[in-house]
Amino acid sequence: TTSLSTSKLPPHNLAINPNHSLNDRPLVALTVAVLTGAIVELNLVSDHTRPNSALGLPSGGEVVGDLAMARYIARTWSSSQSNMGQLILGADDASSQSAIDQFVDYALIMSKKDEASRIKGIAMTLNRILVNQTFVASATSITLADIALYAGLGFPSQHAAKVALNKALSGGNNNGILRWLNVLTSHPAIR
Repeated sequence: TTSLSTSKLPPHNLAINPNHSLNDRPLVALTVAVLTGAIVELNLVSDHTRPNSALGLPSGGEVVGDLAMARYIARTWSSSQSNMGQLILGADDASSQSAIDQFVDYALIMSKKDEASRIKGIAMTLNRILVNQTFVASATSITLADIALYAGLGFPSQHAAKVALNKALSGGNNNGILRWLNVLTSHPAIR
């Protein structure tokens, strides 16, 4: 893919515009980079001229967009030291991959809604799913679905954001999503 910026990124350089708000930064891609170990091989670059974050590719191109960069990182680094990249995307199982993809699409759709509607919608969906499981699309590990939905809720990893989200979720039967939020917020890749 191509970038709208006039500067060319070297391979494995992830450019972030420091003038963008925290929610407009590639938090999903950075979380996947931490989970896969790719973060030690990526060079984070501050570039205020870029309209969007981008990742330089070995081929000379660039990947633009948080979720696209996250998928690229998971695919590229899954063959290195661990298979975490494969697990994040659903391993080699088409059913698991499709389940993860549908939740990533859902998170993207919900991110376009106002905050109150987004929180209510995601909470209703996750409370049904998380009754008997810890993660959204996998019984045993965090996936791209979890990270994308967490980002859809505003990536509440900081104390003030978590308190505000907990307040928004109070008053209902939100045990599943509250437990899930605690698990994700305490995860080393997200803290």
